[in-house]
Amino acid sequence: MAAAGAAAELGRLRQQLDALTARGGGPGADPGAGPGIDGATDGAAVLRYVVGSCASRYVDVAAEADRLGAKVMGLQGYVRAIQPATRQ
Repeated sequence: MAAAGAAAELGRLRQQLDALTARGGGPGADPGAGPGIDGATDGAAVLRYVVGSCASRYVDVAAEADRLGAKVMGLQGYVRAIQPATRQ
């Protein structure tokens, strides 16, 4: 399913972002903190924050796509079940 793959990829991305932060991303480099109100965050920290936020949202979208895909498949199965058999 798309959501499982996206969640695994998000985990890998977060590990990479954490590693970059640990290497000295500078003040405010915590990817969960977001850019400061005073704008004192460095550009790399802002980028890590944005990428992390977007990736999290992508996982949510993938989960919804999986849910809707399963619903469509269920509806298609229902339609096939109630249709009379056709001969060719």
